Amino acid sequence: LDALDITAGSIVALAADRSLDAIVNILGIAWHGAAYLPIDKSLPGDAIVALMEECGAGILLCDNAEFERLSDISDRIRIAPLPDATAKSSASYVKRAGDDLAYVMFTSGSTGAPKGVLVPNRAVARLVVNNRSLAFDSSIVMAQAASLGFDAATLEIWAPLLNGGKLVLIENETLFDPAALRTTLKDSGVTTMWLTASLFNRIADDIPDCFTPLKRLLVGGEALSPAHLQKVMTACPDLALINGYGPTENTTFTCTHAITSQDIQTASIP
Repeated sequence: LDALDITAGSIVALAADRSLDAIVNILGIAWHGAAYLPIDKSLPGDAIVALMEECGAGILLCDNAEFERLSDISDRIRIAPLPDATAKSSASYVKRAGDDLAYVMFTSGSTGAPKGVLVPNRAVARLVVNNRSLAFDSSIVMAQAASLGFDAATLEIWAPLLNGGKLVLIENETLFDPAALRTTLKDSGVTTMWLTASLFNRIADDIPDCFTPLKRLLVGGEALSPAHLQKVMTACPDLALINGYGPTENTTFTCTHAITSQDIQTASIP
């Protein structure tokens, strides 16, 4: 990143799959005092240009394959391949303030045109540091399964990294194979995970004891199914299940609820 002349207060766009390189570059962007803008790498070039122009992002870092695909817009925006995670840096750390921008995330646009949400450092800290409802500490081993442009990734990345814990990257092939997922969760010692309600339901139908290795599972994104929760609670009696809700504007979670056996007897989960 040093060679890209990233300045404090700037915005750096990132079009990449979740990977070690992506995580290290997010940390590097913060180290330089800048904010990151995760972009869906499958978007057409014109759409990527529009998002970057709207928030004033100065450069796009992307996977090598996308770098070649997007070469036709290189005359409109600055594009660079995602720097390797092992690259050495001599840049000095730029001290950050609570109100400084951590990242920009565009909503899906389901109610109109996508809009960029500006998330400051203090909002990320509110989510994962000294949070009484979720209580993260250095023992956390968090699975990172969401795409970088989905606000659940904020919780997944920063909960372990800001509390001295461990982050475990989950590949898509593993995420959608319940048997492989259960093995990965066990072998990696994952303690905490977040899933959308729809994916949770699919896994609950297939292998309800998939989550046995976990201590805590957060589920959200839409209304939860009491029937699927019952399957998992029966198969994983020691698992803490949490219903989490919040729009991107409120930094992943506005409120959470620890699900009880009494809750699943009702028509809707609090």
